Amino acid sequence: MTVFDRPHYLSASLASLSQVEGIRDYPILFCIDGPYDDSSADRCKESLRLCNQFDHPDVTIMTREKNLGVANQVYDSKQALFHAGYDAVISLVDDVEYSPCALQVLLSAYTIALGSYEPSRITMDVFNRTSSSRETKQKELGTIIPGTDQVAYIMHKEVWSIVEPYLREYISRFIQPFRNSPRPYRNRNHDEIKAWFAELVGGLSPHYEYVTGPAFSASQDACVEVAMLKHSITRLTTKVNHVRHIGLYGEHMFPELHKNMGFDSTRLDIFSTAVAINALTDVEVLI
Repeated sequence: MTVFDRPHYLSASLASLSQVEGIRDYPILFCIDGPYDDSSADRCKESLRLCNQFDHPDVTIMTREKNLGVANQVYDSKQALFHAGYDAVISLVDDVEYSPCALQVLLSAYTIALGSYEPSRITMDVFNRTSSSRETKQKELGTIIPGTDQVAYIMHKEVWSIVEPYLREYISRFIQPFRNSPRPYRNRNHDEIKAWFAELVGGLSPHYEYVTGPAFSASQDACVEVAMLKHSITRLTTKVNHVRHIGLYGEHMFPELHKNMGFDSTRLDIFSTAVAINALTDVEVLI
């Protein structure tokens, strides 16, 4: 889980995570970014306190003395875990509320998808922006669709081996030159990043106008997305969301955007693990 100086979101996120079925069966790594000023330092200390108090048998915490940004968090945490020998890593963030069945649904959906895809060709998420009613969701529990976000997802080491060089270059070219500034990630040049993305997908690619358009981000998530587009790696998610994005403020988020992206209208309806898993036995993959 990537963590920063938003302990009010983190507290709610950890409270829901503690209720997730099976969470204690897997080790957890908290990667806490460093502060950029005195007030941020106080909030980072509170985030560290919350992570230290999280009731779990196998917790590791990575901290930084100064702020480097979310791109370094994602890169360094995944590198550490894959170098430790894990075949797959589940990525979580500190401003998300988790359903009790989220982990088991994620693992089941991923296992089912591996019946049709090689591990190097997909990631699986359990987040989808939707304003559907509970009744509609009940009917759609067994549906898997192409994903548009990276919120609570699983990635195999073979996917990471493809994505990693791109994220490493992204950090080296666009973040590292500002390492000595208070917030290096904030100083990245969006136009230069998007020009590089355009080079990666190529002018004749059907994705070219997509990644160069005004709505496309210059974030680290976008870098991962471009790498996956370039190598035809499919992002999948359950059509029914089993997590909910609660952060109104963040590195890439503010209230108006939260609303415009449909996060505020996405409710978290709770389904039993048995019901959700049973629905996936007749899974329909819409791709």
